[in-house]
Amino acid sequence: MGASSSQGSMYNVLIQHEDNIYTAHCLELDIVTEAPTLDQVKLDIVDLIRSAIEYAFRHDNLDHLFRAAPLEIWEEFYRCLREDPSSEREEIKIEIPSAQQTEENTVPHFIPPWVITNVCRTTRSTHVA
Repeated sequence: MGASSSQGSMYNVLIQHEDNIYTAHCLELDIVTEAPTLDQVKLDIVDLIRSAIEYAFRHDNLDHLFRAAPLEIWEEFYRCLREDPSSEREEIKIEIPSAQQTEENTVPHFIPPWVITNVCRTTRSTHVA
């Protein structure tokens, strides 16, 4: 195992399905996307996570990369993991280019070679007050 295999990071994603729309929410970055299909929402959230990470590293903007989702989203994610027997879980490995060259032919600041998204998918329940 090389050095780069230990330099990734983990992000949690809650995917919910309601009214024929899939919503994906990255909890550590507070990024949200919607799509009509599960496959499309997964592709979209992966692209958004990758773009946010690449931008933050390339522009020395790590102080603004991490912004936690609201508490109720975290609670829903952990409820999905613990209590929802119908929830589906998966890990998606996202490759992040770490040695791309800049216009000046120099290697940019370190960018993690990969991140893992820990996905929990559930159907939103509607609560009537």
